[in-house]
Amino acid sequence: MVIFIITCSIYGLSNSDFLAPDSRGISWGWSDVKKIRNEYQIWRFFTPTLLHGHLEHIMGNFVGQLFMGTGIEDGLGVVRMIILYFLGGLGGILFSMDIRPYTHGVGASTAIFGLVGFYIAYVFSNFFYMGRKRAGQRIFLIIYSSFMVLLNLNMGPHADSHVDNWGHLGGLITGILVGFALTEWYDFEARLKERTPDRFTVEEYKGKSVCCPFFHYFCTVLTVLWFVALFLVFYLYIDVDSLPDDDDDN
Repeated sequence: MVIFIITCSIYGLSNSDFLAPDSRGISWGWSDVKKIRNEYQIWRFFTPTLLHGHLEHIMGNFVGQLFMGTGIEDGLGVVRMIILYFLGGLGGILFSMDIRPYTHGVGASTAIFGLVGFYIAYVFSNFFYMGRKRAGQRIFLIIYSSFMVLLNLNMGPHADSHVDNWGHLGGLITGILVGFALTEWYDFEARLKERTPDRFTVEEYKGKSVCCPFFHYFCTVLTVLWFVALFLVFYLYIDVDSLPDDDDDN
């Protein structure tokens, strides 16, 4: 919110939307393939998550971040929550630039969809645990995650061209991968302490004790490979010389 106020104050407001900062106030940090590749402005991999195009844009993201982030932070802790948030944002930004390198984007929705992806991973990895302990939470998370994905599909004749579906999808995929990796890390930490991971009963864990170490590394490696693939496409397969001039996308 502070950054939004600053961007509105430096160059004033635009007439495009209600309380929208002038494009000069956010152009320094929006996603821009040409400037990253040609001028090495690598901060643009992260700064789009901190910038917003207008008041409705930031308020929608703020509410979603507050609603989901508080619960996830309570479960993961501050450090892992920050890692999840910014990895989700980075994955969404990269995926969007790989698919649509000719546009510019701002907004925390890529990171927020990373949180939705974490919820999806949590439902799958803790499905039976929630059935035993928190049946209401399982139902809520299934409905909520499905609602968020369907609500933001942005398809059809009335689709908003400024909504970045590819960024949302990239953040969602990243959140799912990171969510599974974090789950397996928690299991790994439990095994190091020679106790049964919280999401299993002793009986359930007896049948999984052999495969669990493999999946601990598998999920982590898969997350790393996802980012390697995104960066390879970005640096090796995008022809920056063929890209048109500026065209902002909020």
